[in-house]
Amino acid sequence: MLNICVFVIIAICVAMTWQEGLWTNALSVLNTFFSSIIASMYFEPLASFLDTQMPTYTYFTDFLAIWFLFCFSFLFLRTISETLSPARVRFKLPVEKMGGAAAGLCIGWFVGMFFIFTIHVAPLNQSPFKESFSPTPTATNFFVGPDRMWMAFLHSRSSGAMAKSTPEVFDPNAEFILKYGERRLRFSKQKRMRVR
Repeated sequence: MLNICVFVIIAICVAMTWQEGLWTNALSVLNTFFSSIIASMYFEPLASFLDTQMPTYTYFTDFLAIWFLFCFSFLFLRTISETLSPARVRFKLPVEKMGGAAAGLCIGWFVGMFFIFTIHVAPLNQSPFKESFSPTPTATNFFVGPDRMWMAFLHSRSSGAMAKSTPEVFDPNAEFILKYGERRLRFSKQKRMRVR
């Protein structure tokens, strides 16, 4: 069932970007990529803040924070890229169409990876989507484990090229999947959606 959801996400992204062309879609690939990074790296501090403001929604704050950061940063980056590049670069028709479709697939893949990654923090049971989403670090979701690929990328970049002078490595002990799997298990045992 999860695989169908990801295929649908990719198909929707391709359908929404099909007519945009190569240049606009190339900018959208970058915007989607960087928005996913921003949301993935900074959702936990925002979720902690939201948790102090709305403690009864503790299981929802991570999910709300990550998607809010993704949407906000995407709109912000999209506005900047359209301001800096008001005129679209034109390509020959075959390049425009094929390149636009390929960029649309890349957008869909990034959104699909990010979607599966966010399921880890979602207020769902431990193995949602008819147990097609596995909460163990060795499982592969969507054939190749795009959530694991995304976490490995975040881990490598936060300790490498995108690191601060004192690096704050993403998931330094490789416990993200287990930590949020346990959190979803606790949520599934709650009698109510809100914690009292």
